[in-house]
Amino acid sequence: MITKDEIQELLHSTETYRVERTVSTGDMDKFQEAICAFANDMPNSRKNGYLILGAHDDGRLSGLRVTDDLLKKISAFAAMVIFCPSQ
Repeated sequence: MITKDEIQELLHSTETYRVERTVSTGDMDKFQEAICAFANDMPNSRKNGYLILGAHDDGRLSGLRVTDDLLKKISAFAAMVIFCPSQ
């Protein structure tokens, strides 16, 4: 479980191989790239990757409203990328 303090740290840290921030929820290509990069764990860090939605590159929150529909869309997309990469 990630703590509120850890989330704050991730928001204000530099984007790395394990942290990606995005304001838009419409850029599914960016989501796919981040999820694939996290799954591949190229540096073999064995650390979690974090795709932070609704945050600018500098860590400011965009005011994104998290709805059930958004959560369903993201989870369905992540499942498709992870379990059906050839489609």
